[in-house]
Amino acid sequence: MEILERDADGRTSLVRAHVDALVATVALDLRLSYQQPGLVRMLREGGDLRDFTATWTFDQSEHGQTRAGFEMQLDPGRGLSLLARGPLVARLRTLLAEQPPLGLKRAVERANA
Repeated sequence: MEILERDADGRTSLVRAHVDALVATVALDLRLSYQQPGLVRMLREGGDLRDFTATWTFDQSEHGQTRAGFEMQLDPGRGLSLLARGPLVARLRTLLAEQPPLGLKRAVERANA
């Protein structure tokens, strides 16, 4: 991920991601928006996919723990679908659905170590 812009509060507002999907590297520009408390949305602003939307939710429990949720939808578009129909789309879905939560988990574990 490369941070391209920050908002007035210093939060990341636009990023460029490069995803290695085996047969192709997929570039994706994502616009982030924040709704307090605990909601972050990412919408495709540019790149190789036709459409991509992801939503993070953060809910704090009464015990001070935070539960994170992640949902995403993607449409690779005709070009990428034709390039490698099944394998590429399946790999993209796996990477874009599994990697962000794993990255958050690792970051939290490092911060708490």
